[in-house]
Formats: sequence, structure tokens, C-alpha cells
Amino acid sequence: MSNIPTIRQSDSQPTLPVTHHDDNPGFIVGVIGGIASGKSEVSKLLEEKGATVFPADAVGHRLLGRPDIRKKIIDLFGVGCLDENGVIDRKHLAKVFFSGPSDKLTQLETILHPVIRQQAVEAIEAFRKDRSKSMLILDVPLLIEAGWESLCDKVIFVDAPLEIRIANAKRRGWSDEELFAREKTQLPLDKKKESATDVIQNVGSIEDLRNNLLKLPWLSKLPTSAK
Repeated sequence: MSNIPTIRQSDSQPTLPVTHHDDNPGFIVGVIGGIASGKSEVSKLLEEKGATVFPADAVGHRLLGRPDIRKKIIDLFGVGCLDENGVIDRKHLAKVFFSGPSDKLTQLETILHPVIRQQAVEAIEAFRKDRSKSMLILDVPLLIEAGWESLCDKVIFVDAPLEIRIANAKRRGWSDEELFAREKTQLPLDKKKESATDVIQNVGSIEDLRNNLLKLPWLSKLPTSAK
């Protein structure tokens, strides 16, 4: 949720076998990288190739509006977490989490993670049964922290220089300090990079990123999915 951690390892590993369903020989691909490195752009580019994307952040956003979850969050944070329209204010939650130590992050994870996990499991199961799709993208900010890399055939690390990530973060309305505070809640970038099967550079335009992505040998061999 705006890079509020959406999945951690303690209770979040899907109980699915790593092997594919016999009907679908396609790939499950994890997309990881630093905050504001261009992970969502990579997922969108793969979606253009016909992939199905499971966007954990977007799932978390939608869950905030579900009545039962909304009530639990209000019980946890009080009505101060609502904006003037009575909607859960994600910026308010982020401020609480990233301003210092708080056990409320763990409590929020307890509310959201089982539901996000179940939806991910359902997406994986549906993909394995669907012969029309060649790729499922797991766009999960904390994929490595959650231990989900074992579910992936490939894990792409999006490598962007700090100055580009700072610029991207500023477009989201974050200060440098906010970016660094959020990044401290995640695994160090070198550790994430070590867990990847492929590294692509994001140092220029979207077209440059697309070209770098399409250079991956295994990607060029996959058929474009039927839409």
C-alpha cells in the first residue's frame, strides 16, 4: 500500500507445489527491485506481451475498502485514519509506519496478509490451468522477504541508480528521507539482487527499459499469450 509492506514471511507462504500444472508450461515470473526502481513499469511491459499480473500493492489498496477489513483498520488506528470522505487514508498509515518503530504494522499485516495470500494462491492456480497464458507476473514488493521466490521460474531484478529512484519517488510526492525510511523496512538491495535469475537496467526511457527487457533470452522464446 504505497509501499507499506504488503507481505512478510512469517505467515505468508502460499501452500502450493512449485511445479506447474501439466496443462500450462508457461512461466511464473517475480519482479523485484528497490523502491521506485520501475518494477510496475516492467510488469506493464510484460502484460503487453500477454502476461497476467498479480499486483500485490493494488490488491492491498482494494482491500482497504472492503467493509470487514475497513472496520478492523478503524478499530486499530481510530477514525483519524480516515480522510474527509471516510476513506482509509494510506498516506496517514504510511506516516505512522515510517516515522518510527510501531507494532501497528505487524497488526495491519495480520489483517491484510492472509487475504492477499489467498488471492495470490487463486491467481497461481488459475494460471496453471489456463493454456492461453504464457506468463504470470508476481508484482510483490517483498517477494524475497516472503519466501515466494520458490514459486517463480524466473525472478527479474530491476536495477535503477539511486538518482533515478529518488526522482521517481519525488514524482510520488516523497522526500529523500521518506524513500530511505521505506527502504529500511526491506531486504538490502544487494541481497535482493543475489536472489534474482535476471537483472535488467532501468537508466533511461520506457523504450530503453523495454529493449533491455526483451533481450532476456527466455522471454523471447515464450509465445505471446492470447488476449
